[in-house]
Amino acid sequence: MENHWQGSLDSCSPRYSIADLHVPWSMPYIAGFDKTWTRLFTLNHFCCSTGIESLRRVNPTRIGGGDNGWGTLFPRMMLCIAESGLGRKPNFVAVDWVNIGDVHDIVDYMNFGGRLGVGQRCESGLDCATGSCSAEKVCHCQPACSESTWNATF
Repeated sequence: MENHWQGSLDSCSPRYSIADLHVPWSMPYIAGFDKTWTRLFTLNHFCCSTGIESLRRVNPTRIGGGDNGWGTLFPRMMLCIAESGLGRKPNFVAVDWVNIGDVHDIVDYMNFGGRLGVGQRCESGLDCATGSCSAEKVCHCQPACSESTWNATF
């Protein structure tokens, strides 16, 4: 299963509708050939139809760290996990410009826990994975945010 890559980065809809394949997001297994497999979950995170437009949007100096930053990619990942109905992390995260931004840190956080991203420019808490923007307009860790706050709910 995978989300649709086109459209807004604030939404997460299935790439293939139920009418197309008759496979809803919430179907956790695929069966065939007398076997059952857990479905793979691919998170597509592409903003644009052109690479040049995308390159401008992944700039880490943008609010929230750009499209590949904690303030954009991490909330979208959480949204897609919730909207998929499976309550599990993506097996794959597909982005433009994987070498720019916080993609590796976000995937490491999802796999191993640790500390939510901090240090990106912000205008409000909505721009930060931690939900907390300092008076200096920098994402920072809330008092409860520490190395030990990872809650393995997946």
